Amino acid sequence: MNKLKKVGLTALAGSMVATAATAADVTIAASWALNYTGGDSDEQHGVTSWSMADEVKFTTTGELDNGWTATGYWELDDDTMDDQKLTLDMNELGTFGFADGTAHGYGIDKVKNFVPSADTPAPSMGFTDLAYTGGAGTTGNLAYQLAVGDTGLTVGAEQEVDAAGGYSRSMSIYYNNADMGFSFGVGTSDLEPDNGSGGDSETAIGAKFVTGNFTIGANHNEIDYGAAATNDVDNQHYGVSYAVNDDLTISYARLNNSRDTAAEDEETTMIAASYTMGSIKFAGYIGKTSSVGGTAGTDDAAKHLTMSLTF
Repeated sequence: MNKLKKVGLTALAGSMVATAATAADVTIAASWALNYTGGDSDEQHGVTSWSMADEVKFTTTGELDNGWTATGYWELDDDTMDDQKLTLDMNELGTFGFADGTAHGYGIDKVKNFVPSADTPAPSMGFTDLAYTGGAGTTGNLAYQLAVGDTGLTVGAEQEVDAAGGYSRSMSIYYNNADMGFSFGVGTSDLEPDNGSGGDSETAIGAKFVTGNFTIGANHNEIDYGAAATNDVDNQHYGVSYAVNDDLTISYARLNNSRDTAAEDEETTMIAASYTMGSIKFAGYIGKTSSVGGTAGTDDAAKHLTMSLTF
């Protein structure tokens, strides 16, 4: 019995030492942000509203004995734990990840938008009816990314088990040369292969160039649907931003969505700005879309302003 006690205490002590050796840092973060969004009452948006940030983010990070770094992330959004990520950074062997409710962004997401913006990207303003390239879904998302030495080249891939059967997969090749201020990327996705119509596919190609206080970026993306009744969509997205000084940035972007059988192209323009004053930041945009969904005469507009605090 004494020997058994000794073995048990030794095992417990070893477990406590191992836990201490890989102890993780835990952080809890909540943002302070007040938002105003307004639309023209005579157009489709038709409402004005105030809102606030309602996310609480939990992150735990620890370094393993071999130098790898493990990170867990959970986001509580309006009383619902909806975004969860596990990441294992294996140094020169790359980074492995699993996510649910969100994605790591190692596939086509990494290269689908090189266009700079002082606020949210133009496709995220909320009133475009035509799809923008999205990549593999966020339910049980497996991801891997590898930086190829010091070449500036990164390759990545993601997949999820699709609800219709089979695997939705997405991949990307990304190149960045900080000395030249140039970055470039291409990506592709094969989605819903067992959806009964042969699946859908996406492609993306884009680039960004930084010179002085200017940043210029552009993307051309395509979505090809397997179903004959679903019309393919092309995205042409380009824009420029200018850093007036360390505190003030302004930007302009244009997004053109074209559908095979639509009478008109859906055209979105956005002007945005952000200003930082100590721990207070203001960011906002004015945006307008013409021919929503490719239908002539269906225009829409929106205005948005966010005040956020860091502390």
